[in-house]
Amino acid sequence: MRERKKLLLSLIIIASILGLVIGYLKHNKAEELKLGRYVMQEDSRPESWTWVLLKENSQFEFNRGIVSYRPRGTYSIKDGKLILYVSEKESYVFTIDGDKLIFDRGDFVGNLVKEGAIFKLSDKE
Repeated sequence: MRERKKLLLSLIIIASILGLVIGYLKHNKAEELKLGRYVMQEDSRPESWTWVLLKENSQFEFNRGIVSYRPRGTYSIKDGKLILYVSEKESYVFTIDGDKLIFDRGDFVGNLVKEGAIFKLSDKE
């Protein structure tokens, strides 16, 4: 009887550890995005006009249509949000939804990118 209790306790401990490891791996996966160009889908202009380019070393470029200023900086991912950071006065926030980015808010976008605009990873470079 004692051996059964030890075996049961061991199985519970192993299952708990396995659950923690799987949870950790899933959380880290949610904190990652594929690198590449995410193109705004609700844009009537040519596909290449409005996009976010995620590069290595957490670098980004944000092209907002015909505007000559193209923000560049670093990005981070936290709690399902992609934050593009240009400076203390300029940042942009997207919600991560699978392989899509949904624009939440940002500085200096005016009417160029509307709240809720969807950006999807492009297979074109």
